[in-house]
Amino acid sequence: MQVVAPPRANGDDCYCQCCSRTCGLKHSSSVKCRAKQPRRQRSEFDDYIDPAKAEPFEAEDEEDEEMTKFDRVAREAAKVRKQQEAEYKRTKPIFMKAIGLAADAEEEEEEEEDDDDDLPEELLDPDDDFFNISQAVSIKKKQAKASQKKNKAAVVEFENLARTPPKTGPRIPLSSLRLSEDDDEEDNLLEEEDEEEVQAELEEEENVADVQPEADEEEAAEEEYGTAFGGLDFDGDDDDDGEEDEEMSEPHYRMTLGELLDEARVTPISIEGDLDADITGIQHDSRQVSPGDLFVCVKGLSLDGHDFATQAVERGAVAIVASGEIAALSASEGLKAIVLVDDTNAILSALAGAFYGHPSQSLAVVGITGTNGKTTTSYLLRSMYEAMGLQTGLLGTINYFINNRKKLDAPNTTPDAVYLQKLMATMVHSRTDACIMEVSSHAMVLERCKEIDFDIAVFTNLTRDHMDFHKTEDEYKAAKGKLFAKMVDPERHRKVANIDDPNAAYFINQGNPDVPVVTFGIESVDADIFPLEVQLSLFETELLVRTPKGNIEISSGLLGRHNVYNILAAVAVG
Repeated sequence: MQVVAPPRANGDDCYCQCCSRTCGLKHSSSVKCRAKQPRRQRSEFDDYIDPAKAEPFEAEDEEDEEMTKFDRVAREAAKVRKQQEAEYKRTKPIFMKAIGLAADAEEEEEEEEDDDDDLPEELLDPDDDFFNISQAVSIKKKQAKASQKKNKAAVVEFENLARTPPKTGPRIPLSSLRLSEDDDEEDNLLEEEDEEEVQAELEEEENVADVQPEADEEEAAEEEYGTAFGGLDFDGDDDDDGEEDEEMSEPHYRMTLGELLDEARVTPISIEGDLDADITGIQHDSRQVSPGDLFVCVKGLSLDGHDFATQAVERGAVAIVASGEIAALSASEGLKAIVLVDDTNAILSALAGAFYGHPSQSLAVVGITGTNGKTTTSYLLRSMYEAMGLQTGLLGTINYFINNRKKLDAPNTTPDAVYLQKLMATMVHSRTDACIMEVSSHAMVLERCKEIDFDIAVFTNLTRDHMDFHKTEDEYKAAKGKLFAKMVDPERHRKVANIDDPNAAYFINQGNPDVPVVTFGIESVDADIFPLEVQLSLFETELLVRTPKGNIEISSGLLGRHNVYNILAAVAVG
């Protein structure tokens, strides 16, 4: 507020119209009244402590002088803890009452009081008046609780009796009643029997009354929410159960040996036995052979399947495909056919794909290759597809998944040729839409994925690895590049590559150059998927990503620069 000063000479006290007094300041012009200043301007010294009103410092005891700094901190912490416990006990009834649990809080307080009453005798002082008073109060409380329980029991018993319908029977005229000693004994016996019957009926009614509300609640819950969590009815009708079991069960296949060889386009050197033999399964591990299976003698890194042909026949194999002579075996009643080919390793994937009906052709298959980041990227893609409502399978290092309802152990990053085709056939049978695969360099060299129809190939990065299997880095890179060599159809295939990796050009140039390419990276601004903003912290990663279809914001719990690449790879595929 402005102060209007009356005519005065220089140096006179200025007059304040707000407080009708002189402010004691020497001014030659109008000033603001200090008595009427706003509160925010007078809060400069609000935290000032008057020394006369301040609490004196506690004098240090001899024990304090001997105590270390850590002991003092522990003592202060104990004091604060004690204060917090007292505050908790004080405020607990208020909060319990607010949420409707006041009765529970009272019961807990009573139990605590009962526990206090049961203190050991050495801690109790009978000469203490306060002790006597508290003991008397606790005794009174116990008596009151006991009487309340008795009253409640009496009320319940009366209500049960009131609900019991009176017994009716034939009316007997009073004139016909004759009293005698025998009659008195009979009446007493009848009264006892009646009491027993009434008691039994009361117990039955109590049981029915206890069970009926639970049954009603269960029926109401089933009507409102279904018979399982989240309103999902896993029980349902019998027909639905059959469909669900059928979907998740493994399909059964059967075809003749001749049909299998034709479908797989295998040209045998020689055939001994019956081509019409029924084949119900295909195996290259003699330990897993079942009756009716075809056993393919494959040469491994350390063992040769030809040495286990006899065991396969003993387990029920009806036909054998081999690439060399098998001693002591010939077509007989149990073994119906022996097929000789040039290389069993080369045709194993074709036989498995033909037997299971080439299931990859019915799936959208995404293959991810590279040294690092395959597992994380595959799980990100699986989560994205499931969020889009797609039934998704996953084959990777940690586990194999079928529609997020069946989880299997993963013996290898990429399953062997037979198991791979069998898993995909189960996915197709379970109505899976997409399959995310980690494709290892071993799998490509051993031709496990020869009959897999990939739709998208993803390259994460390439560093030196698996030199025990691949003799040189060029061999390792060439094995990885075989996945991109399968990208030949511009209408259906797509390549996704990390453009920041120096080997990206090699992978992009594999296969048909007309196949569309989607690049991602952090350092290359020209990448199709590029982060405009990256915020890394100890708790989350936030990205603003530029894509050909617009910018998107991403917040993820995955931390670190390497996970930024994994997220970008998943976005590029998505």
